[in-house]
Amino acid sequence: MGRSFRRARWIGGAAAGVLLGVSSPANAWYFPEHVVLAEEGLAWLPGGAKAALGEAVREMAASSLVCERLDEPFYVTSTLRREACVPYATLTALAGDHASTVRELWSLVRKDEAGETGQRLQFGARTQWRDFLGKLREEDAAAGLSDRTDLVRDLDIYLLGVDGDYVDRAKQNVTHFQAAGEPLTRVAADLARRGRVDNALGQFIGHHLRSLQLATDAREGTASARASLRRDALLEHAYALHFLQDAFAAGHAVITAKLRRDPEERIGTHDHFNRIGVSVTRALNAVPCPLLRAGVNDARAPGLSPCWETTGDGFLGVRPASQDRLHAAEATARAQLQLAMALDPRWVEQLLDPAACSQPAPAPSRGARARPRDVDLTMTLLDPTPAWSLGPAQRKMLSPTCERVRHVLRSALAALASLRERRAIPGFSGNTSDDVPRLVEPGAVGQPFALCTRPAARTDPGIDWFASVLCGDPERVVLGAPDTSLLRPIVAVWPVPQAEAGSLEGEDPIARGFSYQVWLSSPFAVHGAPVEQPTEVSWNPSFLVGVSYRWQYVLSGRPNAALFEANVGLQTTVRSGDRAHFGSFALAELRTPVLSMMFWAMANGVTRAFDGGRGLADTADVIELMPCGTRFYFDLTSAGRPFFDGFDIEGPALLLPLARDLLGTQGVSRMPLEVRSRFGCAQRCEAFSVALELATGVSRLF
Repeated sequence: MGRSFRRARWIGGAAAGVLLGVSSPANAWYFPEHVVLAEEGLAWLPGGAKAALGEAVREMAASSLVCERLDEPFYVTSTLRREACVPYATLTALAGDHASTVRELWSLVRKDEAGETGQRLQFGARTQWRDFLGKLREEDAAAGLSDRTDLVRDLDIYLLGVDGDYVDRAKQNVTHFQAAGEPLTRVAADLARRGRVDNALGQFIGHHLRSLQLATDAREGTASARASLRRDALLEHAYALHFLQDAFAAGHAVITAKLRRDPEERIGTHDHFNRIGVSVTRALNAVPCPLLRAGVNDARAPGLSPCWETTGDGFLGVRPASQDRLHAAEATARAQLQLAMALDPRWVEQLLDPAACSQPAPAPSRGARARPRDVDLTMTLLDPTPAWSLGPAQRKMLSPTCERVRHVLRSALAALASLRERRAIPGFSGNTSDDVPRLVEPGAVGQPFALCTRPAARTDPGIDWFASVLCGDPERVVLGAPDTSLLRPIVAVWPVPQAEAGSLEGEDPIARGFSYQVWLSSPFAVHGAPVEQPTEVSWNPSFLVGVSYRWQYVLSGRPNAALFEANVGLQTTVRSGDRAHFGSFALAELRTPVLSMMFWAMANGVTRAFDGGRGLADTADVIELMPCGTRFYFDLTSAGRPFFDGFDIEGPALLLPLARDLLGTQGVSRMPLEVRSRFGCAQRCEAFSVALELATGVSRLF
């Protein structure tokens, strides 16, 4: 059971991935994208929060494969090593997609044989991401659809080869999807009432609150007990970030109850909207997006726009300033900040000093942008009533003051203390669609989407008198509880489609269906003649028509391919030799392009286990080595009636790629130009035949 067993398992997994996993698993962002969002979330944090997280990560690194530095980069230009340490941000990618529980996630980063699996997963993802970004720099262009699809396909093959449960884990549950079409208030209430965790919101809240409980508990006890609790808090935190980031993937924001029950439709809708994107807004955005787009006076608020276009798996913006990255990273930072507060509240207590708010921001160094003060960064990420959640008139009623900032920070610390006093949240699977009874106390979930509530007493110290001007008597804005001071600042930015979720319909991402097609080809052939006759050279322009069942986009570099084809046609021959210089033949052929291509793609994936993760990626989509079909020839001119003249097999081929945007499933679709080799027999199979053929054509789905 050593490396040879694991290598055999890898090959089997890669084969299964190519032959069975023609649609992407229904995970949200791909491995590198989850890591990038976790890394970029750190950039939003104040220095004190980074220090608190960094100390916990260093402590965890002493007993695991996790890197000591909090900001250890995932993307590196130096030589990649399989045995490299696992950065903090990588935990977010491993959680959920490659591990279902904290214990399983810990096993992927332990210093033992099981931990090597986590390193291999990271190695392949790093290699693919570096190659993808390198290709973009070489071409100095935005990522094309084929480049994106290559990344998705090659990552799926590699990850499935290392983690045999990768696809099953993704396809057998719906926890990574939003409960689109259902009110978020009801989804949160279902979590509190019956432990509903079959959706991204329920999973996030459960894992996030548990990570905060573990982190606050870690402030007391023996040194070993505190270290164990902080480690588990970081692992739970990875699950919370994973499901929070999943909510920002387009294909996960539009899955309704109907689609959740239909795997085929769900995957098609998921893949389609991940690719084309979805217009979304923040859950608590107060100003309709059409008004913001129209540029209405006073409609805009400082910070990120609450309306944007998001994408999904494999299609995350390649620029850090792209809107989908900014929004998902900022939401990630909100959860990271709260964990840092729970691990070590001292840095927040320092911000309560009046001087922290009254002193101006330090002047930026020459050529650098001014960085906000730590107190401003913290307030931005903790504010339960941000400006964009208020209408223009309400915004004027709530002026930012240092006293309100201190009240918000004190309330967040009080909410952590309150959460710690509640019943401990048990560990639970990130990939279970079953309810988990008594998971979270209803009081811990509360009403995170409600701005105004009735306070327990008129003198409740949690009342935000500054914001309560927005409420009507006897309701107030009451802070200091987990729902208002911890959950609300995060769920406020929860993305929801601008359009009605049920109105968004996907398409089959592979574009499967029966079609008819026309082929034009021009073979140049050499026929070895019978004894005592010279060798013939011929040019054989051909015209074929037929029917097929197409998988148009199953492999990115081989668009408009058929699972099988049946064609008939005519061929005119112009040849040298002693026979008549002209002739006509009837043709009949059967082809299986997709199956042959998939075997070749499997070889591409398998080689990644042996050559540093690169495989045959640069050639797998333009060279075909597997036999692809058989053609039969019937002579129409050499005798009084047609007779069988010979056959040949379509061998290795070179494809000259078409840009995918030249293809369309609604109208006529072009087929790429192919340079094919053919080997067979001619002249009633008394002579061998070798040909080089140029072929192209068009197809149309029925």
